[in-house]
Amino acid sequence: MDPLALLIYLAIIVIVILVVWFLLGKVALPEPTGTIIQIAIVVIVAIVVIGILLNMVGGGLPRLR
Repeated sequence: MDPLALLIYLAIIVIVILVVWFLLGKVALPEPTGTIIQIAIVVIVAIVVIGILLNMVGGGLPRLR
Protein backbone atom coordinates (compact mmCIF):
# COMPACT_ATOMS: atom_id res chain seq x y z
CA MET A 1 0.00 0.00 0.00
CA ASP A 2 1.49 3.31 -1.00
CA PRO A 3 1.45 6.33 1.35
CA LEU A 4 -1.23 8.13 -0.66
CA ALA A 5 -3.63 5.20 -0.34
CA LEU A 6 -2.89 5.04 3.39
CA LEU A 7 -3.64 8.73 3.73
CA ILE A 8 -6.94 8.30 1.87
CA TYR A 9 -7.97 5.32 4.05
CA LEU A 10 -7.16 7.20 7.23
CA ALA A 11 -9.01 10.32 6.03
CA ILE A 12 -12.12 8.27 5.25
CA ILE A 13 -11.96 6.62 8.66
CA VAL A 14 -11.64 10.00 10.38
CA ILE A 15 -14.60 11.44 8.46
CA VAL A 16 -16.83 8.45 9.24
CA ILE A 17 -15.89 8.53 12.92
CA LEU A 18 -16.52 12.27 13.18
CA VAL A 19 -19.98 11.86 11.65
CA VAL A 20 -20.86 8.98 13.99
CA TRP A 21 -19.52 10.89 17.00
CA PHE A 22 -21.52 13.99 16.00
CA LEU A 23 -24.71 11.95 15.61
CA LEU A 24 -24.17 10.26 18.97
CA GLY A 25 -23.83 13.69 20.54
CA LYS A 26 -27.15 14.77 19.05
CA VAL A 27 -29.04 11.64 20.11
CA ALA A 28 -29.95 11.66 23.80
CA LEU A 29 -28.88 8.21 24.96
CA PRO A 30 -29.13 7.15 28.60
CA GLU A 31 -25.86 7.65 30.47
CA PRO A 32 -24.44 4.13 30.74
CA THR A 33 -25.46 3.19 27.19
CA GLY A 34 -23.96 6.30 25.59
CA THR A 35 -20.65 5.82 27.37
CA ILE A 36 -20.45 2.15 26.43
CA ILE A 37 -21.17 2.94 22.78
CA GLN A 38 -18.50 5.66 22.70
CA ILE A 39 -15.93 3.33 24.25
CA ALA A 40 -16.82 0.59 21.76
CA ILE A 41 -16.41 3.01 18.83
CA VAL A 42 -12.98 4.11 20.07
CA VAL A 43 -11.82 0.51 20.49
CA ILE A 44 -13.08 -0.56 17.05
CA VAL A 45 -11.46 2.44 15.35
CA ALA A 46 -8.18 1.80 17.16
CA ILE A 47 -8.15 -1.83 16.01
CA VAL A 48 -8.90 -0.86 12.40
CA VAL A 49 -6.24 1.87 12.29
CA ILE A 50 -3.65 -0.38 13.95
CA GLY A 51 -4.44 -3.12 11.44
CA ILE A 52 -4.02 -0.73 8.50
CA LEU A 53 -0.72 0.59 9.85
CA LEU A 54 0.60 -2.91 10.60
CA ASN A 55 -0.18 -3.97 7.03
CA MET A 56 1.87 -0.99 5.89
CA VAL A 57 5.03 -2.42 7.53
CA GLY A 58 4.40 -6.04 6.58
CA GLY A 59 2.83 -7.22 9.82
CA GLY A 60 -0.91 -7.25 10.10
CA LEU A 61 -3.70 -8.66 12.13
CA PRO A 62 -4.20 -12.42 11.94
CA ARG A 63 -6.86 -13.44 9.44
CA LEU A 64 -9.73 -15.65 10.45
CA ARG A 65 -10.15 -18.78 8.38
